[in-house]
Amino acid sequence: RKLFEELRPETSFEERINLIKYLKESGYIVATGFLTGLPGETDEDIINNILLTKSLKADMYSFGPLIPAGGTPLENQKPVDEDTILKIIAISRFLDRNSKILVTSALETLGKDAKKKGLLVGANSLMINVTPSHYKQLYELYPRRPDKDKNVRKNIQETVDLLYSLGRAPTDLGM
Repeated sequence: RKLFEELRPETSFEERINLIKYLKESGYIVATGFLTGLPGETDEDIINNILLTKSLKADMYSFGPLIPAGGTPLENQKPVDEDTILKIIAISRFLDRNSKILVTSALETLGKDAKKKGLLVGANSLMINVTPSHYKQLYELYPRRPDKDKNVRKNIQETVDLLYSLGRAPTDLGM
């Protein structure tokens, strides 16, 4: 709550949570979680965020690392380390065996084979970029995005190959 209110001073934490609950009650598929690596974040904040995500009965958990970008208020923030995100995924899997936990594309900026490591520690869903190449060049969501220069077909094939190499197979959300 404290970090949210410091970083989003014109918004309400309670309103944000109530909107997520409303969407869930209205029948929407809800993917939610938190951004980690924010200035002032503690281990207690991380645990509380995991527990909050579980309490919201999200259809999918998403834990994204802060990727500092130029021209933003957090551009000088030190990036969170890959191990922190992997621990968050593992703890979340332990706390909710049936959850769908996402490996975000941002995780891939933190280390080699991050997508594979995320799946091995407990994630069971992947975010892949299927934006056509000519549109990818028009925006930068965050620096060092690993799939920026990959074409859609190659990105999908590499993801399918990774899943099969781990004894898994692609599927939809199953809802």
